[in-house]
Amino acid sequence: MNCDDLAATGFGAGVVVLFALITVGAGFLLLFYARARRRSARVSHAAIALTLLILCSGLAGVGGLPTAHAAPSDCAGSMPGPNEEVRATQIVTITGLAPGVAPAPIEGVVVNESSSTRYIEAVTVSIISVTKAVGAAAGTCDVTDYNLFDVAMPVDRVLRPAEAAEFSGASIGFSNKSVNQDACKKALVNLRYDPS
Repeated sequence: MNCDDLAATGFGAGVVVLFALITVGAGFLLLFYARARRRSARVSHAAIALTLLILCSGLAGVGGLPTAHAAPSDCAGSMPGPNEEVRATQIVTITGLAPGVAPAPIEGVVVNESSSTRYIEAVTVSIISVTKAVGAAAGTCDVTDYNLFDVAMPVDRVLRPAEAAEFSGASIGFSNKSVNQDACKKALVNLRYDPS
């Protein structure tokens, strides 16, 4: 999330006041015109109704103007958002995944490579592909041969530019299927890390 201060948005107070004065002035002009003509009661009532309509629409317009305020300088605890310039990297090498072997823990580090402060809520891991080893047994080895557990690893930190934080908590294990899985021996599991 980009924590830079936001510029105030919406219309300024001067524009709102000017709009209100123009609306009220137009209403008085219509009322004066109707009284000056006094041809019939219908014209006078129509002018009054039109004036009230203009006044109400002017007040509704003033009340409905969008407003926003600048964000505080310290935006820790703000809602997380896209972190395109934040990089998460695995810092442990995982080997020995096999049927009956306990899942291996995943650990990594997330680095803020932007020029702005960023809030990182968590890093989520996913399997994007599996690459079979050269000379592996014939057969299929894909993402369904592996399991990820506790995929969202909490960080809950505001990172300044170039600052880093470690993450952990997820694990990866081998999915023991009822078919021969020799094709997965020494396979490379490609993991993706998404900071949020």
